Amino acid sequence: MKTSLFFSAKRDTLSWLTLHNFASGVAACQQAKELRPHPAFGFISAPGAAGFMGTGWWQALIRAVQEQSGYDCPHILDCGADPGYALFAASQGQKLIVLEAPSPVLESVNEVYERLGGHVFSMRPPSFDLISTLSGV
Repeated sequence: MKTSLFFSAKRDTLSWLTLHNFASGVAACQQAKELRPHPAFGFISAPGAAGFMGTGWWQALIRAVQEQSGYDCPHILDCGADPGYALFAASQGQKLIVLEAPSPVLESVNEVYERLGGHVFSMRPPSFDLISTLSGV
């Protein structure tokens, strides 16, 4: 699977935060901006979130966090092992996903994402799980 040079360099230096809600996302962005002007993290959804929350929910959550915080961050939607969720996410403009599927399926979905300038993670990258205590909620 090939990846754009820009994304592969950026991906290797990012930390990922598992995002569950608006308040913790905004709190993470605000805390990070206080520490450094250009935070080096992105958000990843909960495992399998494409199936139980949906692409629209994820993209709306990310948009709201970005609008409130002013931080335009990379974000990954976890599609579990379901290529249907992954392809639907692609049709909705999602550029980064996790798809833990068998190799032939993974290769087919990856071809779609490459054409769209996206990336498919074949396994979930390590992440810090944002819990509600971060935001005080």
